[in-house]
Amino acid sequence: MDYTEILAFAKSRLGAEFNYVVQEIELRVRSGSTGSEIGSLVGGYLKILRDQSHPAYLTLKAELDFYLSQFKFNR
Repeated sequence: MDYTEILAFAKSRLGAEFNYVVQEIELRVRSGSTGSEIGSLVGGYLKILRDQSHPAYLTLKAELDFYLSQFKFNR
């Protein structure tokens, strides 16, 4: 799973209530220059949501846990 899939999940399942989360993910996608850099930027933001048990994280828990499992900071 890559950042484009996470963005698609977020757009389809978070709705208007957590639109700011989708916007933050999109911002990180636009900020990076390589696929791995973008993945790390998105992963770093999602880790913050996970660490705070944010409701948006809980909505996408299975997908986000799978995505975050590929990063060193998750181990």
